Amino acid sequence: MLLRHYPLIFLASALLAALTGRASVAFTVIPGGANASEFYRKESPYEVDNLLGETVLDTRLWWDPATWNDEVGAITPIKRGGTGEFLRNLSLWSLTSELGLFGWDFEIAQEDLEGNFEIVTNEACGYDDGCGGASTPIRPILRGIYRGVGSLFHVKYHPAGNDPRPSERKLHWIQMVQANYKGTLPGFPVVVIDNGRRKDTPYYDYPNFRFAGEDFLMDQAYASGRSNARSSRYFNAQL
Repeated sequence: MLLRHYPLIFLASALLAALTGRASVAFTVIPGGANASEFYRKESPYEVDNLLGETVLDTRLWWDPATWNDEVGAITPIKRGGTGEFLRNLSLWSLTSELGLFGWDFEIAQEDLEGNFEIVTNEACGYDDGCGGASTPIRPILRGIYRGVGSLFHVKYHPAGNDPRPSERKLHWIQMVQANYKGTLPGFPVVVIDNGRRKDTPYYDYPNFRFAGEDFLMDQAYASGRSNARSSRYFNAQL
């Protein structure tokens, strides 16, 4: 619960979001500016059916006044431990897990990590873009998703000092997703813990998952099809 990222999808003037990170005395996000170490694209304009649209990475959320002055495509801080919304949804997930009410207990860390998180890719994908083209220790995420809107986000964890190490098999990712193109009612947001609907664990990662391991996470949020490219869509996630 140290990063929040918003790979977003939208058309014309709709509001969407990009990426934020927590930076303090010890824990850092690198690079600290807008440019990811391998690929960064904060916006991608496109045209479909004579309609002009644009996919944008944008941390400004209309329901959160604290984000209204955020710079589009930039990195902005959130508090350690995650937002109240994140913690509430983790608690709700635990109630429906196979262990029930007393199975999982989530606690906020008392201090930051000493290492850093490297943002490898943060890419807005428009209707004509091939959204992908990054490699993980499991296997490459190839380009080839076209005719839709979305983004690709890739982050690496670099421990330092007394931080947990990947070789210790103690590290996992938890991701909460809010999106308005995945529910039964198109256009209405759905909020879920992104774990493949598993009831035994809230973790985003699992063994040999190509999108996540102990020291990396990737997400390819994407809404395919002409109708999605013509509509106002968004995806935001908190890690």
